[in-house]
Amino acid sequence: MTKRILKYGLVGILGTIVHWGTLIALVEGLRVDPVLGSTAGFILTLILSFYLNLRWTFALPSGEGRMSHRFVKFSVISLIGLLLNSGIMYVAVHWLSWPYLGGQVVALFVVPLSNYLLHARWTFK
Repeated sequence: MTKRILKYGLVGILGTIVHWGTLIALVEGLRVDPVLGSTAGFILTLILSFYLNLRWTFALPSGEGRMSHRFVKFSVISLIGLLLNSGIMYVAVHWLSWPYLGGQVVALFVVPLSNYLLHARWTFK
């Protein structure tokens, strides 16, 4: 269990790099709204994280039917995480007038914890 949590954490760190890299590139480079930039980063991270968690963290077999079923579950939970992430970003940026990275830091602590618990109990059970 501890080894699995560590692997999930490493996948999460990589996902965070992809997510934040996309966010910063879109906001700073293309002047995209921070909520949209964060959403784009989240979607890229979804695809990468599913594959790495399926094959490495939870080390599940590759049955094609099972994989597509798991991807649907992973996507549902990740969409819940996306809504949570986007909500946190919206409140932080548009209501509290925080810098967009401040909002993303808050989301960084809330979303991965809720996602891990849901994935461990449903997606990769």
